[in-house]
Amino acid sequence: MFLPLLTLELVRRGLGVASIGIVVGAMTGSGQIASVFLGSLVARFGSKSVALCGLVVRAAGLSTFLFRDDFASYLVGSIVAGIGSTSVSLGIKTELLAAAGSRKLISLRSAAVNAGALIGPAIGAILFQVTGFNMIIAASLISYLVMGAVIVFVRFESRGAGVRPSADPPVLEDRLFASGKRRQIAVLLLLVASYWFAYSQWNLLMPLAAKQAFHTDQASSWFYIANAALILGLQYLLLVHLLGRLSSRRILLLGYGSLVAGFVVLMFGWAAPAVVAFVVLFTLGEALVSPTLDETASGLSLGHGGLGRLFGLIGSVSGAASFAGGAMTGGILSAVGTGPAASAAGLFAGLLGMVLALWGLRKKELS
Repeated sequence: MFLPLLTLELVRRGLGVASIGIVVGAMTGSGQIASVFLGSLVARFGSKSVALCGLVVRAAGLSTFLFRDDFASYLVGSIVAGIGSTSVSLGIKTELLAAAGSRKLISLRSAAVNAGALIGPAIGAILFQVTGFNMIIAASLISYLVMGAVIVFVRFESRGAGVRPSADPPVLEDRLFASGKRRQIAVLLLLVASYWFAYSQWNLLMPLAAKQAFHTDQASSWFYIANAALILGLQYLLLVHLLGRLSSRRILLLGYGSLVAGFVVLMFGWAAPAVVAFVVLFTLGEALVSPTLDETASGLSLGHGGLGRLFGLIGSVSGAASFAGGAMTGGILSAVGTGPAASAAGLFAGLLGMVLALWGLRKKELS
């Protein structure tokens, strides 16, 4: 609700561009970096406890923007809010996928996330124009209170391992790297890294290409909305109905192939038709790959604890790959400008994903 307008508000408050970049980066990246630790908390204390604590932590972090007016406080608040947000999403995601990791449920969850990606910014934009940024934060805090009340009354299966006596034997299904799972997990993490390495290009290349093609700063906003709307409208239809009989392995191959095609198109220039084609192909790849990686993780039969730790590790890998991909493409753009080489990092990541989906996983591992 508030993140799309955070940059504008910090500019209004007089913060420098470099400082704003650090604050926004901390808001979105701190939780991912802490995901391994948070996944262990899910395994130990259960999904519900971590989700509820995450709401409190998130609210505390955002409240900083109501009562403080300096860079250091904003940075600390952003880090705290980011960790809280990841705690909530990790706890709920683990509970959902451990209970039933079906393609249908995963697609519905993704649709709900993208619905929020459309509705939240729209509400935030209205509040920003009518009442100001502080009311957006207040509305967010109220929504967390409502969400917490819902979580309290919903029954969660995962209660956590707690503190077991040392004499108790460990639960095999909660061992993240149990015998027979190491290879599948390693390949899954490489697939995750290649996807997020490619995805990091979206927030960097798309706004630049859209502005160059359509000669307006508003063009990137059009495509962000189109991206969320297309995923919301097509993802369930594709994964559950049109491609419902395909194996996860083949869907991953199609998804990474679509990402590759998008980056290839962009290599031929940043004219309007190429940018539109890139957005469509990239969105198709995102719609296919992201939920299928979740489906693959939930299909490893690791139990609540193991799945929580795995999603935590996936989050950290995602954050590292996003940072590496963005840094590499930023360096390329600085060195050679907006030529074909700008798409090199995304193209490489998409090709790696195709190779891993085709040869890195056995059919019996992704069925």
